[in-house]
Amino acid sequence: MNILIVGSDTPGALERYCAAALQSLGHAVAYHDTHTRIAVRSRFRQTPLLSEAEFALHRRRFNQSLLDRVQAEHPDLVLVFKGVELFAGTLDRLRGLLGRPLLANWNPDSPFDYATANTNRDIVDAVPHYDVYFIWDRDLVDPLREAGSPCPAYLPFAYDPAHHFPTEPDSELASEVCFVGGNTPRRADLLARLAREVIDVGLWGTNWHRLDPQSPLTVRGGWTSGVAMSRIFSSAHIVLNVIRPQNGQAHNMRTFEAPATRALMLSTRTRDQVAWLPEGEAAAYYETPEEMLAQVRHYLRDGAARAAAAAGGHRRITAGGHTYLDRMRTLLEVVTG
Repeated sequence: MNILIVGSDTPGALERYCAAALQSLGHAVAYHDTHTRIAVRSRFRQTPLLSEAEFALHRRRFNQSLLDRVQAEHPDLVLVFKGVELFAGTLDRLRGLLGRPLLANWNPDSPFDYATANTNRDIVDAVPHYDVYFIWDRDLVDPLREAGSPCPAYLPFAYDPAHHFPTEPDSELASEVCFVGGNTPRRADLLARLAREVIDVGLWGTNWHRLDPQSPLTVRGGWTSGVAMSRIFSSAHIVLNVIRPQNGQAHNMRTFEAPATRALMLSTRTRDQVAWLPEGEAAAYYETPEEMLAQVRHYLRDGAARAAAAAGGHRRITAGGHTYLDRMRTLLEVVTG
């Protein structure tokens, strides 16, 4: 099968893990890359009005170039990730060009969340125009159906064994609690609370330069993914995972990536995570900052309990069924079924 991925061809992106899995299954994969065609061409990101006008221009060009490419190459499947760049009219024309029900979307965010800048009304309007709409949160399947999706399908995240695996601890990366991710006020408050308790916090990610100058946090590095992130996780006693409110009772990519490195994940308590990784046996959870701090103290003090839970998490995640290879098999079964 010839598969055209519409998304970002960048390190750590969901698209990269899926592309590698599809290729390993014997399919030919190509990108229509939003990063090189839109992101790197944007010169006015810091000027809202100019940025909006510039994005609109690049967006129109991107839609036309995608239509031209599909018409010329006739892929068997167009797999879109999120699709904020695409117009509903473009999707309709793509379905006509493909001549078969093989236009799919896997959205790593909620299409109904307007609290974030990376989501807009066009995403919801586009929902009915995909033959299959994959979503990582089972609670969003019915809302997608109500929004007009002819085939909403649940597909959780996973891990990539080539990138997420245990490594030898590195003293230069060592920390008692590590966090890899972007800066948000909630995350900054939680991490600062740990740091004020004289807990060694290892912090990597984006936008942390915006920290309050009085913050006790020290940023160790920028955006990190893949094997580099696995080394950080393997060198920490505890990996903190903060589930965003819009993820509800579901999970995120770290849910699988952290345990795959045999690290102890301490995460916001959610239904899905506890089902995969039982509390105390395969991961640790919290609901309040006070409980988070108590859990950190407990597992830093009790090395045996920490090692047992970390091993349990690794065993459950890697026992089978949670790789991107597994997810792509499921995706193709749904799309072609």
